[in-house]
Amino acid sequence: MISDTERSKIFISVFQCLSIFVDFITLEINSNAIHMYSFDGINDDRAQVLFLDIIFDKSFFSDFFIENPISIVLKVELVDLCLKNKNSIDSIVVKYYDDIFELIFHRTGGYISTHKIPEMLCQSSGIPIDHSIFFLITN
Repeated sequence: MISDTERSKIFISVFQCLSIFVDFITLEINSNAIHMYSFDGINDDRAQVLFLDIIFDKSFFSDFFIENPISIVLKVELVDLCLKNKNSIDSIVVKYYDDIFELIFHRTGGYISTHKIPEMLCQSSGIPIDHSIFFLITN
C-alpha cells in the first residue's frame, strides 16, 4: 500500500520521466479512476509504440470528484515546467473547469503556487467541456 508521503512524488515523477520521452499524454478521467497513457514521440511513418499506460484508482487520491467523464491530451512540457522544486511540494490539487486545467501546489512553509493551462493548449479530445474535475494528491 502506498503511504500518503509517496503519493504526490509518484504523480510528479511520472510527468518528469515522461518529459524526456514523449510530447503529449492523454488523461481519461471518470468516476472511478484516472487513466494516463502516451505513445512515443516519433513522428514518422513507423507505427507509434505505447510508451506509458497507468491507471490511478480514485482511492489513490485524498479527495476525488468528477461530474462527467473527460479526456484531455496534455503537452507534457507544460506540466513539467510547473513542477520545479518538486521536493517542496506537500500536496497537489488538480482542477479542470471553464476550459482551464489548473494545478495548485501546496508547498512546505505554507506557500501556494497556482499554474493554469488553457484548454486550447491541452488539446481536448473533442468531448464537450461542460463539466468539472477535482482531485487532491497529498504528500
